[in-house]
Amino acid sequence: MINGILHGSLQFSVETVILGVPDMEMASDKWQLDILPVIERSRFRDLLPKRGAGSRGGRVETIHFRHGATLKFMSGGGSDKSRAGFTSRVVVITETDGMD
Repeated sequence: MINGILHGSLQFSVETVILGVPDMEMASDKWQLDILPVIERSRFRDLLPKRGAGSRGGRVETIHFRHGATLKFMSGGGSDKSRAGFTSRVVVITETDGMD
């Protein structure tokens, strides 16, 4: 999961990465406990947002990195119409068992 995020949005290109989670409650936990600590200890720490979502904890849905890349959390729930409104070439999914 982390490799897909680092590779897709931080290392080689400036693009949007969608991170699929079973529900949006898990998005904040994934950001705070799994993703943020890795980025903070990497050479990409200067790309972390200084303000807005993801900069000081709390609920996250979209993280805008300082170089223009975006990390968008999307859940398995919701209508097809709501998911189709946001597109990306790179999709990383965690815990696929809960995506139904």
